Amino acid sequence: MSQREIKYESPKHKIFAGKEDYEGYNDGDVLAIAFESRNHGTLHRFYTLGSVVGYAIKTCNCPFEQVERAKKLGHQLHWANSNSVSISSRYSKEKDVSFMVEQEWYYCWAC
Repeated sequence: MSQREIKYESPKHKIFAGKEDYEGYNDGDVLAIAFESRNHGTLHRFYTLGSVVGYAIKTCNCPFEQVERAKKLGHQLHWANSNSVSISSRYSKEKDVSFMVEQEWYYCWAC
């Protein structure tokens, strides 16, 4: 098993290189999309991936029934939730782990 390249590391975040061809991401993985801030340099937006199957498993429901129900109701089977950020004086030693993706992918994936 090979080690993933670390693209960015701070006291709170560790961002690894993205996966090849955007395949292999799991429900609950966090993606980081870099953008340039006028005043603060490179910053990141974080998104958590979700799916009907993953949610059904977490809530002890049948994934097959939930996928059929979502299709019937016209819902998306996969999504990305924007992660909120808050500034706090509480220190945490635990680092958030995410995967760096190119910005073009963000726009294509939402289509």
